[in-house]
Amino acid sequence: MNKQTVNKQLPHDWRQIALGEITRIFAGSSAPQGKDFFSESGAPFVRVSDLGNCNAAGILETTRDHLSQQAVAECPLVKAPKGAVLFPKSGAAIATNRRAVLGMDAYIVGHLFALVANSEAVTMEWLYSAMRQIDMMEHSDNVGYPSLKKSAVEKITIPLPPLAEQGRIVAVLNQKMAAVEKARIAAGAELEAITALPAALLREAFSGAL
Repeated sequence: MNKQTVNKQLPHDWRQIALGEITRIFAGSSAPQGKDFFSESGAPFVRVSDLGNCNAAGILETTRDHLSQQAVAECPLVKAPKGAVLFPKSGAAIATNRRAVLGMDAYIVGHLFALVANSEAVTMEWLYSAMRQIDMMEHSDNVGYPSLKKSAVEKITIPLPPLAEQGRIVAVLNQKMAAVEKARIAAGAELEAITALPAALLREAFSGAL
């Protein structure tokens, strides 16, 4: 049984819900080709590699590339709103299970999926935390070249507590994750043990035990 199946131990006021029921899921577009389509201070353009540059809270606020006005005017780009949760949709990057929350409106590359909450029953902070515990390689349909289909992502289920409980757990998680990051920086000799803590904290949070 994988991590996306129903957990019978969830609290009575929690439920399992499919991502397709509470989010809008969409992919980005091909990257513009040509130096005229990029500038030093234009609209941010998110590539898969940018997901590794989030802050401690998982928020992505800077990108390597920016688009020129010409690119925005002439290219068929896809824009994701601030607060969208991003993750790789194709290639070996799926196995990294990196996630990011957009800290600004940004155009995204076609190798990324974006999730945007379309229900008042879920917060983006909860959605980001829930996505961090999902191994997307379990949902890839191609062993040779990993890729994700939108239809498969829509069927993935996550635990969904009441809104007040979402806020409480996210606050506790953020506090604990900050402590883990502080310990990681301060204790290189214990790095392996400390690195395993975030996964353990997420398992505890999404079982309703935090």
